[in-house]
Amino acid sequence: MSKRNRRHRINHNDDSLDFFTHLKKRLSRDYDYAAAGIPRARLANPRDSYPHPFEAFDPAFCKWMNWQLSDTSQQNASGPYDAAFLAMIRPASRLVSMDRTRVAAVDGRLIDCELERTILNDQWSDLIDILRPSLGFVGACLPIWRKAGLTVEKERSAFLMQMDTIDEDTSTAVQAAMFMTWKSSPGAIDMEALAFGIAAFVHSHPYFQRMATPISFPLPYGDHTAYVPIVPIRKKR
Repeated sequence: MSKRNRRHRINHNDDSLDFFTHLKKRLSRDYDYAAAGIPRARLANPRDSYPHPFEAFDPAFCKWMNWQLSDTSQQNASGPYDAAFLAMIRPASRLVSMDRTRVAAVDGRLIDCELERTILNDQWSDLIDILRPSLGFVGACLPIWRKAGLTVEKERSAFLMQMDTIDEDTSTAVQAAMFMTWKSSPGAIDMEALAFGIAAFVHSHPYFQRMATPISFPLPYGDHTAYVPIVPIRKKR
């Protein structure tokens, strides 16, 4: 994992009700974990108190995260805490507007295909110049989904993915990916776009295509079809 993705920090807030408001104030371009103490009044089964929420976590998890509790952090802790909770937050979203550019099919015999392809390739290269997912976050999807104990019938996963059948492992992977993306989102999330992205992957991969009805998409202009970036024409008011 790159150093950029390993910069995990521990934050704690005495008032856990305001915890996510506190988080929003410090969202960055890093994948991040944050911890907060839970007041005794919020617990159904209070246990021994911790002077700092860090101390509530399993030592193996702290070692995996490379977390170390500094003396300053211990001194500034406003505990004791009876427990702690952990939030996983992805970087602030890089939203891409579609107002100015769309990609459309045209008759390639009417344009300079090589030029248009170069322009589109440059645009796409810029769009995917993003921070890659944290390996720690990606690897946590399945364990977190299983531990959360949620149940979704595989038929529902098949419905979302436009598949005729789906096995348990694939259904679990789909739900774990969707759940983790939603769970770690720093803001509003388009669930339909999320499902579309996974479904597009599924139907584009030979291994998963066997679970779905074969799709033979006829290109609009046959072999002469070209896909180019276009600027929508806005009507004058």
